[in-house]
Amino acid sequence: DEELLIERGVHTGTINPGDSWQTLDYDGPVARLVYRIRVRCDENYYGNKCNKLCVPRDDYFGHYRCDPSGTQVCLDGWMGPDCRTGLAMIYFLILAFKSENLLISLCYLNNYSCCPTIFLARLWWLCNEW
Repeated sequence: DEELLIERGVHTGTINPGDSWQTLDYDGPVARLVYRIRVRCDENYYGNKCNKLCVPRDDYFGHYRCDPSGTQVCLDGWMGPDCRTGLAMIYFLILAFKSENLLISLCYLNNYSCCPTIFLARLWWLCNEW
């Protein structure tokens, strides 16, 4: 109700989001006010305009958390864009390629006919199942 209003004030300016409080003073003709305010971004929003979205996840679409600035940080054992490449899979493939070369060498040494394509296909299938 307008007739019960004691004082009216307006603050203009920029207040960046964060955990710190900012103290503001208002000196009006009838009252003096001292108050503290802060601006906080909604959950999963970051930046000085709260316009950077980072939603942590640990599923098929990515394995990451968000640092205080909203940047994706891969969880342990993951890397690459959206942290979708498992380090265990890379190590397994490296071992598979090394094993394939070893297998081919052993086959040639023992005069067996080998098919590296089938060998790699089996390893790739195992890797994807894993």
